[in-house]
Amino acid sequence: MYYQCPARTLAPGSPALASHPPTIYLREEPLRDAVNGWIGELFDRLVEAQPAARSGSDGAARRRLEEAEAKIRTFQDAIAAGIDPGAVAESINQAQADRAVAQAESTNVGEPAGLSEAEFYVMIDSLGDIGAALADSEPGKLAQLYRDLALDLRFDHEKEAGDLTASPRVNNVCVRGGT
Repeated sequence: MYYQCPARTLAPGSPALASHPPTIYLREEPLRDAVNGWIGELFDRLVEAQPAARSGSDGAARRRLEEAEAKIRTFQDAIAAGIDPGAVAESINQAQADRAVAQAESTNVGEPAGLSEAEFYVMIDSLGDIGAALADSEPGKLAQLYRDLALDLRFDHEKEAGDLTASPRVNNVCVRGGT
């Protein structure tokens, strides 16, 4: 399949008419392959741009929780060994407050709504090479993807090169309940 750009479609008197050939034919296959490869690169960059696993912040909260519980056990052992409980009461209270904060932090650290990081990577990995997966897709689905990404391809016949842009949008129909 070829795309055709006849000069007669340009506005009369347009400066582009001076350098535009009478008709330009572009094969679809190389354009489609280049566009799909570009989309594949975007997906690769998306995967690379994902934030690191949350284990760092979750691990820090867990570590603070363990430290607070260790302090409490130390104070309890000291009381069992015969130290006056009044002498360590303030320290025990502080350790219990630290434990409560660390428990709250560790229960609040979770995956965001939507896909978890693991689910995201599994979904992307299951596709393999995104560019190749797109090349094998149905033309109707591919056309819908191009529309959703708002792809715009401008071909410069003098340079024999294209300039591709995308303006993806979030599909958030009825987010506010129909207002």
